Amino acid sequence: MYIFLIINFFLEMFFGRLFSYQNINALFFLVSLILIYPILTNSKKQYFYILFISGFIYDIVITNIISINSLLFLLIGYINTLYVQNFNDKFINNFVFLNLILILYKALLYIFMIMVEISNFNILNFACNLLITLLINSIYYIFISIFIRKIKRWSYAWITRSWKCKKEIRK
Repeated sequence: MYIFLIINFFLEMFFGRLFSYQNINALFFLVSLILIYPILTNSKKQYFYILFISGFIYDIVITNIISINSLLFLLIGYINTLYVQNFNDKFINNFVFLNLILILYKALLYIFMIMVEISNFNILNFACNLLITLLINSIYYIFISIFIRKIKRWSYAWITRSWKCKKEIRK
């Protein structure tokens, strides 16, 4: 799980550097933070700890705005825990939820940047950036979701085979 987060963090950094002149945001790291919660359903405390530390590191390395992403990641994590508890794990539900979370994240970050005068209000710029972000992250979510489901099936099949072999050995 930590390796998955680190890979996504560096992937987002690489993508950000590659397209920095076009103001394209790939929020792969945020997507990965949303996707790991079902793995950590037994430990909300650990999940929120990971979110806070990840947000702090994200602030230092990528955005240079200390504490805003730590707070936003915690808010998104809280919403994510409520979603996982109340809705079933269907691909389309998760897809819609992820896009709503990305819209919320971008809107709150944009409002914050306007409030502290880092950015000027330009709804067209925000809308274009948001659409590109949703498109990139939707494609990424589809690929990573398929990958995670295949790993779950493979690990389940491997565990089932191992368990059957152990039962046969005991007989």
